[in-house]
Amino acid sequence: MKKANVLNFVAKLGYKSAIKAAGVASQYHTYQPQEPKALRELKK
Repeated sequence: MKKANVLNFVAKLGYKSAIKAAGVASQYHTYQPQEPKALRELKK
């Protein structure tokens, strides 16, 4: 196989797995927690 073919295959595989994994967090009723106020103040 050529290098370009292998890289294209890996890219397509990663894309498909990312699409399948996108709904998993909402399926398990998890969410992105809100940042604490102290952490936001440290960023400034």
